[in-house]
Amino acid sequence: MHDLINDLARFVAGKYCLRLEDHYPGHGTTARVRNFTYFPSEYDTFDKFKLLREGKNLRTFLPVGMYRSATGRISNKFVHDMLPTFKSFMVLSLYNRSIIKLPYSISGLKRIRILDLSRTHIEKLSDWICTLYSLQTLLLSYCKNLEELPKDLGKLINLYYLDVSGALLKKMPIQMDRLTNLQVLTTFVVGKDCGSAIKELGQLPMLGGNLLLYGLENVSGGREASMANMKGKKHLKSLTLEWKGDINDSQVPRDVLESLEPHSSINHLKINGYHGTRFPKWLETPSFCSIESLSLSNCAYCFHLPALGQIQSLKSLEIVGMSNISAFTEDMYFGNNCEIEPFPSLQKFKIENMQDLERWDIPECEVFCSLEKLYLIDCPKLNAKLPKQLLSLRKLEISGCDNLVLSNELSPELNKLDSLERLEISDCGSLISFPLGNLPTSLEKLVCNGCGGFESESASYQPVSLLEELKCKNCNSLKVVSLGLFPTLKVVQVKDCKRMEVLSVPPCRIGNGRLPAPNLRQIEIINCEKLKFLPARMESLLPSLRKLDLCNCPEIECFPKGGLPTSLQSLYILNCKKLLTSPKTWDLLRLPSLRGLRIDVTDEAVESFPNEDWLLPCTLEYLELRGCQNLKMLNYSGLQHLTSLQRLRITWCRLLQSLPEEGLPTSLTKLEIRDSPLLKPRLEWEKGQDWAEVAHIPCIIVDEELIP
Repeated sequence: MHDLINDLARFVAGKYCLRLEDHYPGHGTTARVRNFTYFPSEYDTFDKFKLLREGKNLRTFLPVGMYRSATGRISNKFVHDMLPTFKSFMVLSLYNRSIIKLPYSISGLKRIRILDLSRTHIEKLSDWICTLYSLQTLLLSYCKNLEELPKDLGKLINLYYLDVSGALLKKMPIQMDRLTNLQVLTTFVVGKDCGSAIKELGQLPMLGGNLLLYGLENVSGGREASMANMKGKKHLKSLTLEWKGDINDSQVPRDVLESLEPHSSINHLKINGYHGTRFPKWLETPSFCSIESLSLSNCAYCFHLPALGQIQSLKSLEIVGMSNISAFTEDMYFGNNCEIEPFPSLQKFKIENMQDLERWDIPECEVFCSLEKLYLIDCPKLNAKLPKQLLSLRKLEISGCDNLVLSNELSPELNKLDSLERLEISDCGSLISFPLGNLPTSLEKLVCNGCGGFESESASYQPVSLLEELKCKNCNSLKVVSLGLFPTLKVVQVKDCKRMEVLSVPPCRIGNGRLPAPNLRQIEIINCEKLKFLPARMESLLPSLRKLDLCNCPEIECFPKGGLPTSLQSLYILNCKKLLTSPKTWDLLRLPSLRGLRIDVTDEAVESFPNEDWLLPCTLEYLELRGCQNLKMLNYSGLQHLTSLQRLRITWCRLLQSLPEEGLPTSLTKLEIRDSPLLKPRLEWEKGQDWAEVAHIPCIIVDEELIP
């Protein structure tokens, strides 16, 4: 039924709504199209939008299923030449595109209601933005280069949604109080000698959602702060109060914070950089029955914490950078009331950068029974034991806590945590021995960084039955990693382990028949300079392996006898000099599932690629060549059979002079060239000597610039 309704909706809207992925040549005119959506990619070329040239009445331009891994690029030719021709725009989104400036011609879009420039590289919004009087929603979140808003923003009296979260604004324009319809304002920067004063918030009673008040050091006192009327903003769900710099008089911030009491319906509260010596009384009142998360950070002059345990609704608590707090005492749990169970709902507790914290008192009564996530980070003086009541704990992260009272072997303490699924241990000098085999059977992910006592192999260890992900970094005592301890392992990463020599997979036990690591999909070995051997019989013992990355492992000479598993889909070899001297022995042609190959060909004798030593499988879809010092040409005869190749990337091949005269595989959809100076001028749009060989490729990037 769902599919039928979907088909019906597409049929009815077909003339007026177009999704790029549904369009195909011969589909008909786009002249009637009003609403256009598409799936953005890393590089959106001009050709991608050519079909819109007839759609002069286009009202909506909207990317969906956002490309999030990095800021994507969109053709400058499209933005400056085609986009301004759509005079009927009501919704325009350029989310996550690498745009620095909007063309002035867009100022003619007088009907526009929604403008999304989030995560772009916009440096300044021109004043003509303030002439778009129909604008209701302006999205500028995470525009990291944007420092100020247009001075006449107050003229946009129809604006009800202004998102500038993550933008590094230094001030707000004056007359923000004219935006009386504003329902969402994510950030307000309090001005000192210029910009808006905090009292202007008092004229915006409908504010809801999230609000960050930044620059509170510029508020003169409690009277001025009270004019913001924060207590009257009942629609506000999240409030962040932030001071910057140092203040001589601690009484002023105390008065300011006391006067910024939010409505009792607030759910999330953060106080950062507060310079008062104590927290306000309203933080401990029972009226705050809706608060779910509280963060107190960098409040350097506070010597005591309020009775946070009495906030019955609290689910998340962060205490960060409180340099004058030396102990968590029972006052934090009870205050003046010993009858109410402290922290009954707390699920996440984060303690970070507490340089002078020495004691953590745990009351005898039940506490932390609901705690699921505990973070102890950079508390070098903390001399305490883990709480005993952590029956619900699913994630534990301990980092930089050299004095934390841990047994020589952490395992006895961990074995009591029956619900623990994720464990991260970093830079804990008190941990002498950390045997892998004696961990909770419920554990699914283990991350170990800088643990000198980290061990992997012992005959007495029992397998960790549920572990799926193992990451070891800078564990200098680690010599052997035996994957036989982890029958459910899917991902293993070993990085910067200077003494590691062997990664092993034990053979199947006689009469058992079960493989030691049948689910292992990904192996990453990085900067392990003594590693000599990969697991023997990989092709049969690791039947699910899909990705293998080897980076800076110079002592590996060859792959194991029998070759790599036929399930392998991605292979990345970088700075493994001995291994790269004999590529013919890799036998890549017997890998029917291989889709991606990334290599650096450091052999000085290789001037042409691929040569007779590099026999590439026709299944390749992605090929990357990096740092090929003497590579001068690409060999067409070694590439012509790659009929599935879609992406070719060439990086740091500074002697590469030209592309094959016969051209590149017609299946290519993306060509990327970087730091190859001899080749760059030959790929100039419609003028370069090699342009004819690449003109059929939809997406061409040279030194991170989209062509055209």
